[in-house]
Amino acid sequence: LHAAGFRALAAETFSAGIASLPVDGHVRSSDGIYLRDPVFAALVQEAVRLGWDLVPYEVPADSEAALTREGREGAQAQALADWLQRNSGRALVVMAGGEHINEDPAAGWMAARLTQLTGMDPLTIAQGATACAGEQAQKWPVPPADGISSVVDRSRVPDGRFDLVVHHLPVPDLHGRPGWLSAVSGRRPARVCLPPSRQPRLLRAFAVDDPGNRVVASDQAEVAPGADEMMLMLPHRRWWLALEDDQGQLNRLGQFTGPGANDGSRCVALEHAPAS
Repeated sequence: LHAAGFRALAAETFSAGIASLPVDGHVRSSDGIYLRDPVFAALVQEAVRLGWDLVPYEVPADSEAALTREGREGAQAQALADWLQRNSGRALVVMAGGEHINEDPAAGWMAARLTQLTGMDPLTIAQGATACAGEQAQKWPVPPADGISSVVDRSRVPDGRFDLVVHHLPVPDLHGRPGWLSAVSGRRPARVCLPPSRQPRLLRAFAVDDPGNRVVASDQAEVAPGADEMMLMLPHRRWWLALEDDQGQLNRLGQFTGPGANDGSRCVALEHAPAS
């Protein structure tokens, strides 16, 4: 999309302030609910690195429009229409959840309302249901190895009017983590040594040069009680790791540089974490 000339990204739940990020240019979880997800946050951070504008169009939670579906869909469409009018000729990517991109006018969702306001016909790309953990590949109409799928089971296809539907196939887990993570942003496995605990915890990895724990983790995974190691999927750089308890308190463990060539097969011992 960048090579095709796109330079603006709008996304559901972006906060109003995301259009003017702090001077450090780092995306934070406070910039939008979905930015708490490491993979989505990494996508948005890459857009920032490439110099894209981030476009909020969400309805304020305390507004009257947020009280009804009709109000929210109409306000979202109007916000996007206003941006397009102010930025005539610019290409815009809009990421939305649920049925918001349904183009059926009778359904009254955001995309249909946007067309009514602007006369534009957006290219809408929906995603079919991603395979659930433990699901058997034979339940899918085409074997995963084939890399394609015909739409046979209608229960797996979004119900609405869209230009394209991406139909996901099952991907086997890798090292106990979702397999698709290994294909995202050059991520590689890093097996980390942990102090055992009787309580479940959340292992979180932050880039050392990111300013404080308000920045979104680059990867995170739940650690089962008694586990003394966990696999993370990370790009190669300097990291500091922390364990978060069920009260949201972070306990810094230490730092490491990686992943290295063999981090997927051996446990990485962490360096001492600085007090700051």
